[in-house]
Amino acid sequence: MRKIFRFACTQALAAANLFSLPVFGQDSLRTVPLQEVVVTATRTEQTALETPRSVTVIGRQEIEKSVYVNVAELLSRTEGLFIVGAGQNPGANQNVFLRGANSNHVNILVDGIRLNDPSTPNSALDLSELSLVNVERIEIIRGSHGPMFGTSGIGGVINIITRRDQPPGFHGNAQVQGGTFGSGTRLLTTNLSGTYTFKNGFYATAGLHDNLVKGMNATVDTIPEGRFKTTDRDDFRKTDVLAKIGFRKGRWDASASWKNINQLADIDKGAFRDDDNSTLRVKRNLFNYGASFRPADRWQLSFVGGWTELNRRLLDDSSATDFAGTSDRTFSEGNYRGRTYTSELQGVYKGAHFQALIGTGHYDEEADFRTFFYTNGPFGEFTSATNYDSIRLHSSTKYFFGQLGLNGRLLTDGLSPLQLTLSGRYSHHNQFGDNWTAEVNPGWKLTANSLLYASFATGFNAPSLYQLFDPVRGNPGLGAETSATVEAGWKGLIGSTTLQLALFRTVVNNAVEYVYLWNGEKPAGQLGFADYRGDSYLNVARQRNRGLEVSLQTSMLDKITFNANLGLVEGTFTYRPEDLTGEKVVNRNVQLYNNGAFLTNTFEDRALVRRPRVTANVDLAFTPVKSLTVGGLVRTVGTRNDIFYDRRLGPFGALNSRRVAGYVITDLYARYDVNKQLSLALRSENVFNVQYFEIYGYQTRGRGIYLKAAFTW
Repeated sequence: MRKIFRFACTQALAAANLFSLPVFGQDSLRTVPLQEVVVTATRTEQTALETPRSVTVIGRQEIEKSVYVNVAELLSRTEGLFIVGAGQNPGANQNVFLRGANSNHVNILVDGIRLNDPSTPNSALDLSELSLVNVERIEIIRGSHGPMFGTSGIGGVINIITRRDQPPGFHGNAQVQGGTFGSGTRLLTTNLSGTYTFKNGFYATAGLHDNLVKGMNATVDTIPEGRFKTTDRDDFRKTDVLAKIGFRKGRWDASASWKNINQLADIDKGAFRDDDNSTLRVKRNLFNYGASFRPADRWQLSFVGGWTELNRRLLDDSSATDFAGTSDRTFSEGNYRGRTYTSELQGVYKGAHFQALIGTGHYDEEADFRTFFYTNGPFGEFTSATNYDSIRLHSSTKYFFGQLGLNGRLLTDGLSPLQLTLSGRYSHHNQFGDNWTAEVNPGWKLTANSLLYASFATGFNAPSLYQLFDPVRGNPGLGAETSATVEAGWKGLIGSTTLQLALFRTVVNNAVEYVYLWNGEKPAGQLGFADYRGDSYLNVARQRNRGLEVSLQTSMLDKITFNANLGLVEGTFTYRPEDLTGEKVVNRNVQLYNNGAFLTNTFEDRALVRRPRVTANVDLAFTPVKSLTVGGLVRTVGTRNDIFYDRRLGPFGALNSRRVAGYVITDLYARYDVNKQLSLALRSENVFNVQYFEIYGYQTRGRGIYLKAAFTW
């Protein structure tokens, strides 16, 4: 891996030197992706070429012409991103990993407002919630972005931006896609959205997304023929409804939106363990609102806010155990609720050679849950219930942030290629206290169309409500996970070809781990069940990631486009006994649940779980005539480690890891524009029917075919 890494770095630097040559033919730049406007990286409008960070923008045209169904499938085609669940049965939990960072280290935003699930143990968002209806564009900013977006931005930020006003009149889009992804499966997806814009600047938008899936058995069936089976197909139904009103004219831009997410998925017990009577219902209401005003040409004031409530209901009724229909006579139900509230105010001043931004905000989150379990087995009845309604799991964060962008021309004309961005944030969390983050981000324009940049940024991730306040496992003494990221990169274009490359290294300190606590008066090898002293969360790990990303986009002969990207990442976890602090570890043996090790000596774990070291995508499209495009996408995912429960690791067992093989998936597609309003698209997914795992023990989609019709007016 290190040889591959060094070779890739050498080739990337050589490419940067080649592409930094002067560029001619500026007319072609209007269609180059690096000219896309980005607002996430600096909270103000900049083109991707001017933004001194690793950036990808998936624009509206690309989304509408895409043959993919959801946000996860689109994101999976970009460098540095791996989404577990995107290739599994629809409705599977989708976790996003960016630059090897944990899934709760990626800040996912909708119109600039953080979206997460505070009722889960690590507060990470399930990406299956997000559909593409009414999405204007998706901005991906890689690397730590703590000063601008606060907690969770260690790996990067993904901002999903919805549509605003359009030219006066009624405009809309209708899409219907149907298909199959294996024997006996079928999928039907409908997207409808429409906007009416008045001449006076007011507009109103409504949208609907409906996804109906007849699925496959999500788990791998290992029960031999002739034995009793309860394996069933795992279906999925999802409906999103949204509405948005706004006003945009002159110096004003204001809007308010509401979105309701309602989905029901059949789920299973775990890897290789089917369940014929278990479902997960998810409902979310999301309100976003905001306004901006330009009192003068150089000034802009803006306010944004959001409130969301998420309800999850996990229901597992009795299952049959034999051919006679005997039931296991068990029933379990879990109801989980999470709420967040965000409000933020910022002001921007744009001078001739500098820009200043200052802002303040407030973020609240709370959660509660109720669980119930009943069984009437051979040993009689047993009932267990928990109710956290009376325990207010709540946290509050207040923060101030600022950014200063300078152009070298402020000092002298000779430094005009220099741009320097300085950012900082102060946060106060009601539980773990104060936290400071900062970023220094210089860039140098080698030519008018190429930029060399570097960045040093610190970040943090607040412990989840569950980790802090759960009455059984919570640890109110937890501190924030903190990070430091160093990045260097180059981006440029020549004619219709764009190239981006980035090298990065991230260190996360005080990483939170789930642990077992045992009697500290006995050696680890002599412990038994009676020595158990509870379980909890501790700040005990140090994670180091490093990697390389390269992306290339080019047009050849005016009829062929070629897009390719490569991501390499390596990770190491270091554990040291001297990092064990607090009352919970006094006279205790500490066992790490994630790998089963007892923390008696310093050791390293070189396994990034469910995160491949190598990912690559190659997309080649041919347009023989203006109305027809045909092409293919090849996605490569390298080997990685997955986890399984190993009873041999300590008295209670713990997680162990196994190697999961890499895979190569090929998709073919065609798009035909019947006229300016109507288009048809055909996609064949996994055309070679490759059998592979994203999670060991869960099936992935086989060969599939989908037909899509889209009408725009």
